[in-house]
Amino acid sequence: MVRHPELEYRYITADDAELDASLRGETVEGTTVIEDWFRPGLLMAGRTGVLAAVGTGPNALLQPLAVVVHDEEIRRLCGRYATLRSDLSPLSTWCHLMTPATFEDVKGITHEPRFRDTVGAWSGVVIAEAMLLAGKSYGDLRFSACLATATYAIARSTALWENVLFDDAIERLECANRLCRGRNVSQRNESRVARVRSSLRPIWACLAALTRDTEGAGGDGVRPLVAALKALAEARAARASGEAGMLARPLLREVPEARAFEGLPEMTPEARLRLFDLLTSALEEADGANASRRGALGLVAGYLATVAAGGTTSLGLVEQMAGRFPELTIWAYLAGSVGERITWTSAFDGLGRLVARELRRPLRLDEAPTCDFAVEEGVVLADPRLENPLVHLRVKQSRLLSVALFPGVNVAIPVADSMVEEDRSSDGRRESGGVGAPVGHDSGGNLFPLLAEAVWPFIRPKVVALDAPDSAAGSWATEASRRSRKKRR
Repeated sequence: MVRHPELEYRYITADDAELDASLRGETVEGTTVIEDWFRPGLLMAGRTGVLAAVGTGPNALLQPLAVVVHDEEIRRLCGRYATLRSDLSPLSTWCHLMTPATFEDVKGITHEPRFRDTVGAWSGVVIAEAMLLAGKSYGDLRFSACLATATYAIARSTALWENVLFDDAIERLECANRLCRGRNVSQRNESRVARVRSSLRPIWACLAALTRDTEGAGGDGVRPLVAALKALAEARAARASGEAGMLARPLLREVPEARAFEGLPEMTPEARLRLFDLLTSALEEADGANASRRGALGLVAGYLATVAAGGTTSLGLVEQMAGRFPELTIWAYLAGSVGERITWTSAFDGLGRLVARELRRPLRLDEAPTCDFAVEEGVVLADPRLENPLVHLRVKQSRLLSVALFPGVNVAIPVADSMVEEDRSSDGRRESGGVGAPVGHDSGGNLFPLLAEAVWPFIRPKVVALDAPDSAAGSWATEASRRSRKKRR
């Protein structure tokens, strides 16, 4: 475990009063000093775990790093601090909210994601999903669109936390979208999202199996796909010339048409295009119930698109078919990225480097969270009855929020336009001295101070002009005199 030489780490099991004290930086009785790493075991109901850092010098403060609490206790805990200790709320903006299950996965203060050389593959699928949802090429995509995808959330969750399921990550992502965007999502967009995610599920299963090194985790339909992707990665690592044949062999039972891949290096570009047309026609005719054949066809056709033009990438083949077969685009980006270990260059117009960097970012428990709030706390504190439902979360961003689905899994969510407009109108009222402007003293029931505060912004320019040099004052006086003569007439 990496530790700061001037700090020691402690674990506290606290009741409400002890928790209040520890969150205020006070040392409480019953703390356990962590020598290597600590397994807290069962967390009793009604008690909360706190991981804290304490300085070794005199009068050192206890700094809470993570609050460990059961799922069913999170609502009570977050609601209690929002009501009784608002200076500590929201909790998830300054310390990590963890359950005993996630805390058990942590191996030290710095928790590294474990990808097993799949970062390049995950990055390609993240970008493919963002392209399909936005209807843009990767050259026109914003980085934030990649951080809003379900693939990014699942990739980080899979690599950081052993027991997180796809459905858990997607459910939390949907919850974060509802909190931040309200009903600002059209039915057409929802239909597109559902279709893309349906195409992504077998691909997520393949990548999760590669990441966790569990080949059979996705079921019988996924095993041949995982075996094919492993063979492709090994061929690229060995720089083998027959990588196409190695990819195809585990899939021949489902896709006999892939036997032609053995002779792919000798094929002309025209012959490769005819083979691509054959595979896409078979995909169109494939029964939707036969997921194994559809997945295998998607993989071999997607791979072929990456080498169709005489060995160079021709992704336009699959991008123009994205409306009918969104899975082809995803498989092509996955097949082109499998086995890629150099992820710090400018692949995908620079997006690949940025996505890979965020996927690899370690979770450091001794650093404050970088999110605006955690989704479980957002569910408790958001109030849909208000014009700005997130007001109790004290969000300071305007257009884009960072929401933690799990510790270290932060997704980017656009804010609903209505919330942005409400923030702007509030700022305008404060600047003009209207409703919501700060009053510099207690009115004590006297309305005149409040009236003066409201009127002052309007009369201040004229008062300042009176104190200006004579030339300015003269021009202002001349204009006032002219208006006065007009009135007398």
